[in-house]
Amino acid sequence: MDANKVVGNLTNKNFYNINYNTREINQDGEFEKRLLNAYENQDEEALKEVCREFEGLLLNMVYKQMRATVFRSDLIPKSVGREIFESMLDDELVKEASKNRSYGLAEDLYKQLSRTLRNRKV
Repeated sequence: MDANKVVGNLTNKNFYNINYNTREINQDGEFEKRLLNAYENQDEEALKEVCREFEGLLLNMVYKQMRATVFRSDLIPKSVGREIFESMLDDELVKEASKNRSYGLAEDLYKQLSRTLRNRKV
C-alpha cells in the first residue's frame, strides 16, 4: 500500500467534505439571517443562541473531518447504516459538547459580538 496515495485520498476527501458542508451552510443563509435579526432587535438572548448554534456547526464540521482522517480497512466493508449511525453519534456528541460549554467558543463569540451590540445601542 502506498502511503502517499492514502494521504492524498484523505486530503481530497476532506477538502470535498469541507466545501460541501460550507456550501450547505451558505445556501441556507439561516445563520446569517438569525444573527442579523438579533443585531437589529438588539436581542442578547437570541445572540447567545445563535452563538451556541455556530459553535455546534463548527464542532460538527471538526468531528466529521476527524472521523474522515481515520484509516479504514477494506476488511470490514462500510455500510450505509454505519455511516448514518456515525453521523448521528457525531451530532449528539456536538450537542452535548455545546450544551456543556466545554469548548467555550460560543461564549467567546458572544462576548465579542455583545460588545459590538452594546456599542450600537449608545
